[in-house]
Amino acid sequence: MAFESIKDLRIIQGTSQANLATKSGLTQVCVSLIEKGQRKAKIETLGALAEAFGVDVVELTIGQILESQGIALKDREAYIKKYFKSLRRRTGRGRKGFKTQRLN
Repeated sequence: MAFESIKDLRIIQGTSQANLATKSGLTQVCVSLIEKGQRKAKIETLGALAEAFGVDVVELTIGQILESQGIALKDREAYIKKYFKSLRRRTGRGRKGFKTQRLN
């Protein structure tokens, strides 16, 4: 899945900041600040957001890294596929072999 940002993913899924905050256990203010780029999300927060979105935390994190590096949306999917291909070669496990766990 390629998306511009956490905000865009939230809009694609048709949910509000308040609903995302409730699902992820964060405050609406926290979600708003992360979406605006005024607050960096800790790995635990990214895990909670990924779980609330129903996506893999690696996909969510890679999307944010590629966005910060200025990689165009149309090119992100190719970068993500390349990442998982190299991960599969190194570990023998692909994207589906890694489980997302909520960090408390």
